[in-house]
Amino acid sequence: MLDTVRSPTFFPYALTQVCPHWSAVLSSTPEFWTCVAIFIDTTQKHNSSDSTPNSHSHFQ
Repeated sequence: MLDTVRSPTFFPYALTQVCPHWSAVLSSTPEFWTCVAIFIDTTQKHNSSDSTPNSHSHFQ
């Protein structure tokens, strides 16, 4: 399942890449974003200060 979620074709992320109009429609429709999947890689040690800028950029 993890490979599926990381896939660039995973719905609805793939549809946001069709065109700016579709991206705007999907971004403004909460029904498409009702499930949040968070995967934590427990096999690697990460410095939390290194990951903060990347995490922040996804939620701007």
